Amino acid sequence: VDGLWRECGRTRTLVSPIGERIVVEEAVTKHADKLGAALPVSSGLTAHVLDVIHQFKSAALKPEDLRDAAASVLSAEAAARVTALSEVFAEYESLLDARGLADAHDRERTVLAALNEMESEGRRPRFLDGVEQLLVAEIYDFSLMQFMIVAALIRLIGDAVLTIQAESHPVDALRFPQLTWN
Repeated sequence: VDGLWRECGRTRTLVSPIGERIVVEEAVTKHADKLGAALPVSSGLTAHVLDVIHQFKSAALKPEDLRDAAASVLSAEAAARVTALSEVFAEYESLLDARGLADAHDRERTVLAALNEMESEGRRPRFLDGVEQLLVAEIYDFSLMQFMIVAALIRLIGDAVLTIQAESHPVDALRFPQLTWN
């Protein structure tokens, strides 16, 4: 992902985990009253909110997805909390964008978008020059975004093998989910 991200002509700087905490703490502080948190914002609350944001981003969800969910399926009290969380999430994204920063999930989203664009144009990333087969070995607990990146790589390369418990299985973009998402 790092090599493919560099090739995408990234314009943002990758933020460290500590930098992510600083940015999310700023976003939580700005919206603490909506979250029902008493100031000052605790490090525990910040850590939990960042964990939730990571989960949403790894599933390719955006703040507006939370807003839509809150508006359509929750009680008024739960909807208010989810809406507040969506505002913190949106603020986090806005702060990263304003500062020219990207977190690891932004990097994956950028790579996936570039791979999909290259696939639609019938070309491959230079990073894959000379690569004739993709070997995916012993992957566990990968995110939806990571799954989509591997599936895109399989489609681009055309020949892939998945090794599970030391046994190889030839795969294509359709067989890959059958073996990994059981």
